[in-house]
Amino acid sequence: MKYELMKLGLYIAAALAIGFTMWVCSIFVPM
Repeated sequence: MKYELMKLGLYIAAALAIGFTMWVCSIFVPM
């Protein structure tokens, strides 16, 4: 198994989750 590839996948998944959460918050809570 390639641990570097797994780590990269986790980083991408975390970035997508954070981005999606910020997007939803920006919709429900206008600045």
